[in-house]
Amino acid sequence: MSKKKLPSPQEEHEEKVEQTTNMITAEDLIEQAVYSANTPECCKGGQQAENMLGMLGANLIDSDVYHTPEEHAKLEM
Repeated sequence: MSKKKLPSPQEEHEEKVEQTTNMITAEDLIEQAVYSANTPECCKGGQQAENMLGMLGANLIDSDVYHTPEEHAKLEM
């Protein structure tokens, strides 16, 4: 009789992390597809990209977070 090797706690944790990551990725892809298919007419190009990044929780487009030194002076006014 051969015994099946049980996964270690670390292996179990890694598997759960991978499953969670896969679920989040699938959800993000679906959100992107639905948004792309239903983009309002007023949103074009860069605005669409900004909206999509915002949907995914990215704050790369947030001008209050990321700005050039020249823009910094304008934001302080």
